[in-house]
Amino acid sequence: MRRSDDLRPEIIVNVYHASQDGSSAALGIPGCCGAYHTGVEINGVEYAFAGVTGVYECRPGEYGDMVERIPFQSIISNADIKKVLDTLRRSFPGDSYHLILNNCNNFSDTFTNACTGTGIPGWINRGAWWLSWFKCCFPLFEGNNSAVDRRPLLADNSSRDVPRQMTPLFVGEGTPLGG
Repeated sequence: MRRSDDLRPEIIVNVYHASQDGSSAALGIPGCCGAYHTGVEINGVEYAFAGVTGVYECRPGEYGDMVERIPFQSIISNADIKKVLDTLRRSFPGDSYHLILNNCNNFSDTFTNACTGTGIPGWINRGAWWLSWFKCCFPLFEGNNSAVDRRPLLADNSSRDVPRQMTPLFVGEGTPLGG
């Protein structure tokens, strides 16, 4: 009988709408691509990446409105996956989170690629890729925006021990359109 550390488990990339009300179109680029959150599920535990916390564990489906589950087969053992995860925890600290340049999808792609030899489908992070070309136009995206906690809310609307912060999309003064 093989030990569980020797097994090569199925890996599932869980894809969610980025907003918890399922309105990813409002967060993405209309007519082009939506905005998605991803987590990598292995042996019934989902691993994801967020500002403040870095790599964290949760129950699969905890984030909210799941769009798709994409299965992969691991090419490395459970023991090697643990080593990869330890390395990624150091490579993806919470203060390195950036909504466009270093987000949960970048983590999921790196983790999946290390475990399976294949990254996540390109459509998942396409919105961030397009926005990276225009990041100078959005003050929110100029620097590191890791202070925004993007972890899923729990049933009681808390998100573990870290309070959620609201970040305005646009700041400054201006004249309203049509007025």
